[in-house]
Amino acid sequence: MSEQTKLAGEDELDVPEEQNNIYWFLRFLGAADLGGFAKKEPEATRKLGRRLDAALDRGDSLDEAREAIPDVILGTVNEFYQGNRTRRYSKTEDLVNQIEHRVDSTQDLRDLRLACEAVVTTTQRLDAAPEFDEDAMETIVEDTLLDDDHEQYLPGHAYHALKNVDDEGTVLQAGGQNRALIPYVRELMDRSDISDESEHARLVAAVTQEYERRAGNKRKSDAGGVLETALNLVFDAFDVPVTGKARHFGDFEIDNMLITDEATIGFSCKRTLRERFRQSLTREAEIDIDEVWFVPLATDDISREKVLDIQEDGGRVYISRDTYAWEEYGDDSEIKALRPGDEFLSDLADFADIELNTEVN
Repeated sequence: MSEQTKLAGEDELDVPEEQNNIYWFLRFLGAADLGGFAKKEPEATRKLGRRLDAALDRGDSLDEAREAIPDVILGTVNEFYQGNRTRRYSKTEDLVNQIEHRVDSTQDLRDLRLACEAVVTTTQRLDAAPEFDEDAMETIVEDTLLDDDHEQYLPGHAYHALKNVDDEGTVLQAGGQNRALIPYVRELMDRSDISDESEHARLVAAVTQEYERRAGNKRKSDAGGVLETALNLVFDAFDVPVTGKARHFGDFEIDNMLITDEATIGFSCKRTLRERFRQSLTREAEIDIDEVWFVPLATDDISREKVLDIQEDGGRVYISRDTYAWEEYGDDSEIKALRPGDEFLSDLADFADIELNTEVN
């Protein structure tokens, strides 16, 4: 794998990740499975950078300079709590091992020093990036559901409203994240204390690659909450008496539920169907739900087999008519569980024997 980063006034430089220790040190210091050290201990992370800087200035031997790594990192984390060795300390030991494994030269020490400073700033910039808040979601849902006269909500637009929230939310969040990154990249490119062009290029490449990786992961992790909120906003618009709360049954999550005398329906609105739907098939009876209705917004992973499995268990899958999956399976007489997204709410009203309030409040 390789990505290219363009420095001001320079040609594009190929900086392979596997050859860029700054990148890997950034990854290690921020990794949750290695204790999330830089996020939890930003001052200690900076302290490690200062210790390495001082060791390099003094001309310490590699072994002497390396001593700062376990001293600072492990010295910050409690090894025992109430007589038991902590999981965090074990993860932090793994962090030290990963870092030490890649430190074989003074250049590696310089790379680690740069990473210690950069990882803290990268985390701060990403945390400061604007979130996709509920007010923005509500505006998108409202605009999508309203008729041309702004007097009625259109039930047939419910799926489209969810899709718009997902699409526009991704764009808004990604844009905010990029705006938070750009000033920092400019600061890095303007640094006068790094005279080596290759080192400068590797630093900028490492920061942008790691920032983009973490930003993408954050968008994915936030998507579940965004769609859960959007689904609730759609139900609220039509006064559908859902519980309004997500529920977890082991590793399966129901985003919302409708409980009436006629039916109990669980709703799962995700970007993709994935394999998680199979977890519901074994749990519907034990969690006392008549059906689970899946509302995936991307249909790349929908297959005939998956839909038939859901159908066999009494569930449904709602997708847009403007998809390959609908074109492929929409007219299949054996697949009754695949339903058009524009009939999601009307089906719900019929199934649960409820009325949809289409009047704008």
